[in-house]
Amino acid sequence: MYDSFDACPRAEILCIQPSIAVLKLKHLGVVDEIEKFDWLEAPSLESIRDAVQSLKWLNALDHNTSQITDTGRFMAKLGVSPMLSAMILKGIEMSCESHIIALAGMLSVAQNVWWRSKDPELRQLADQKRAYFAHDNDQGGDHIQLLKIFLEWESIERGEKRSKWCKDNMINGKAMNIALEFVHEIYRQLNKKLIDFKSLIFDQNLVDKILFCITAGYFQNLALSNGPLKAGYQLISTENTNAQVYRSSTITFGKQPAKYVVYHEILNLNGTNCMTIMCPVQYEWLPKIWLNSLPRQPTDLIFVNHVFKNLGPALMSACLGKRCAKKQQLEDLLDVVLDVNFEEATLTIWCQNNKLNKARLHLEQLMNLEREKLIKEVEEYEIVGATRVLLGEGGEPILVLTKDEYVKVIVKGLPTNVTEQDIEKKFQICGKGKDIHLRS
Repeated sequence: MYDSFDACPRAEILCIQPSIAVLKLKHLGVVDEIEKFDWLEAPSLESIRDAVQSLKWLNALDHNTSQITDTGRFMAKLGVSPMLSAMILKGIEMSCESHIIALAGMLSVAQNVWWRSKDPELRQLADQKRAYFAHDNDQGGDHIQLLKIFLEWESIERGEKRSKWCKDNMINGKAMNIALEFVHEIYRQLNKKLIDFKSLIFDQNLVDKILFCITAGYFQNLALSNGPLKAGYQLISTENTNAQVYRSSTITFGKQPAKYVVYHEILNLNGTNCMTIMCPVQYEWLPKIWLNSLPRQPTDLIFVNHVFKNLGPALMSACLGKRCAKKQQLEDLLDVVLDVNFEEATLTIWCQNNKLNKARLHLEQLMNLEREKLIKEVEEYEIVGATRVLLGEGGEPILVLTKDEYVKVIVKGLPTNVTEQDIEKKFQICGKGKDIHLRS
């Protein structure tokens, strides 16, 4: 961390975040109009403007003059990303800076905290440990999990005991030491004495304060749930862009994903956007001035649902196709997400409120149509070609299998006076029958 720019390799200049570069330039008074600065390798004009606007939302730059504020000068001296700086500032304001600074340290190594292994048993162990550290999944998310890991690790005596703890919990000890060094550096920048982390404890009020501080820094990384977890989230920062929940997130442990979350960063894995380090937030925590600047309000974009209950497997298959082959086609047609649960016999529509009624009516009509077809199929079966055979003796068809010209029919509920000869006569129009058996 630096109070001013020191000489650094070209690669470091190219890799610096635009928002950090803009803030540093403003802090040093190098240039008044950032767009006219003579960059070594200039970022795109759009990214520069986005960086300036982001800094305004964080109150680092004045909304009218674009001049650096006192908050911006503090952020520049702190030397970390403006979003992280805003989170730390809010932690100081809310008197929970010790927790927030510890969290900031963990965010600096978030992608390297867990040991990864290809061994199935070790991967299962890692999943168990992640579940253990998932503190109130529906309330705290990944940020509280990271903080819990840091506090427990810090409470262990240094040396062999700490190394054994890391090994037992599939934690990367080197990453933890880097996080601790980050924490020490933040305390030095703030001219504060490092506290004893062993004294820090959790309660729900504290968890809410921490999440509020996270929101104060990362509100621009807001994402809205698309309903079921597998449908992912809508990213507010980019129009018509969705992202999946990263597989190791504690959000996956919850029964129902939070409606609103903020994420730390986006990874692109094999062409799929994935959010990493997420936590649930409340809509009331989001800055009103930022919300008012959005083209559409998050409350208008949030997904609502309608549940169709008590649907039999035959009707589900008729509407959605074998193995839900028609599901994607229906979702694209109606612009919805369909959540199918065969165990509970339910089909749930997830979509924006203005699309729900149209989608519900379409599916109701489809279900009524398929019900009528299924009723007719129970009454009569097409056996070979266009030949229809009715079991007029009161039997209930259970199974009909056809292959080429061979037919297998299983029925139940036939009257006791029906003989094998009677059944054979029924099917004479289809050809010679064989292996006809009656069982009591």
